[in-house]
Amino acid sequence: AQLIELAKTSGVHLVEITGGEPLLSTETPELCRELLTCGFEVMIETNGSLPVDVIPEGVKRIIDCKLPDSGMFEHNCFDNFKNLSAGDEIKFVVSSRRDFDCALQLIRDYDLESSPAVLLVSPVWGKVDFADLADWVKNTGVRLKMQLQLHKLIWGNAPGV
Repeated sequence: AQLIELAKTSGVHLVEITGGEPLLSTETPELCRELLTCGFEVMIETNGSLPVDVIPEGVKRIIDCKLPDSGMFEHNCFDNFKNLSAGDEIKFVVSSRRDFDCALQLIRDYDLESSPAVLLVSPVWGKVDFADLADWVKNTGVRLKMQLQLHKLIWGNAPGV
């Protein structure tokens, strides 16, 4: 109730639920439903380790697919790739060419180019050169969009960024 009231009084129209893993809270789907009922555009960013089918229709789902160099690859819930709608996103954050090649393999294995979701690839700050990643994307012919983390471009590795 406090979060709904805070959103109402903030003057915003878009609410993104993120930070840690929001699906660890069993109340998150209800929060999403309430925000939708109140007329907010709602997005949820998840690390992809838990099923997203608990999230109500109408909420934009952003799934951060963990790649091998993250050390968290085995925690991905790949069934999430079946539950995507237009406007949802799958984000691959790459630390190396190996990670990028793994993302391409996942795209093939799960036929993600046929998915209605937007496919994003983003470099880990300080690990992959932007131009290199742009070349990798360009040379694949795969329906991928490159995304840079603006907060890193603005503040770099400052504490809290």
